Parts: sequence; structure tokens; C-alpha cells
Amino acid sequence: MKIELEQQKLVLETKNKQMEMELRDLRIDKAGEGDTEDYLGHSVAHYHGAAKMPKMPYFDENIDSMDSYLNRFEKVADAQGWRKENYAICLSALLKGKALDVYSRLSPDQASDYGYLKEALLKCYQLTEDGLRESLDRPGQK
Repeated sequence: MKIELEQQKLVLETKNKQMEMELRDLRIDKAGEGDTEDYLGHSVAHYHGAAKMPKMPYFDENIDSMDSYLNRFEKVADAQGWRKENYAICLSALLKGKALDVYSRLSPDQASDYGYLKEALLKCYQLTEDGLRESLDRPGQK
């Protein structure tokens, strides 16, 4: 069983590295296309090079609440005028720990769908409507 867990961990780490490389390649490819739009919907010409990632701290499950973090992420994305179809890939660059594991387990179609990713993350952190109701019903919980 321990060997199986180690193998799964290795597979997840490999997938994470592949996704990071794909994201880096996407930034490089988009930045090299001249006066076109980057993956956030901005003109690449004003960046003078590689496209920029969100200026937000990584999600830290020891500090952040997932629902609050996603709310802030959406507000930043809206304020910056990002395309909704790019939210999932931008958010994925800010995830780590258990949240990144959730993202890594999704199929490519699911991982690129922000609504699906958001639902999976909230479910993982028991912040679905049912999960919130359960945590409120437990004695000693806020």
C-alpha cells in the first residue's frame, strides 16, 4: 500500500511538472506572436516579452479559506479584464498542496473548465452548500 501511494505521488508530481512546462510554453508562444492577445486577453505588445501571471499569493490552506480565495481571484480577474475561459489555467498556477492535487486529478477538459474546477475545490474543502450545512450542524464548529 505504501508503494502504491509513492507511485501515485510520483505520477502527480510528474503531471504537475508537465503542466508547469506547458504553461511556461504557452506564455512563451503567446509572447512571441507579436501584437496579439495573450492567454488573459491582453495585448502582448505592452508586456515587451512574456505574458504576466496573476499578481496574487499562492493559495495556502493553512491561512486561506478556499471560498474567500476564489472570491478574491474572481474579483482580480474581473478587474483585470481576463477572459473567463482562461480563469482555470490562471488559477491552477496559484494552487499548491491539496488544492493542486485536486486540479491534477481532473481530466484536461475538467481542468480547463473554471466552473468545474471551482466546484471540485469547494467540494474538497467541504464548502459546497451541503458541506457548509454539515460544518454548521457539528457541535463546536463556527
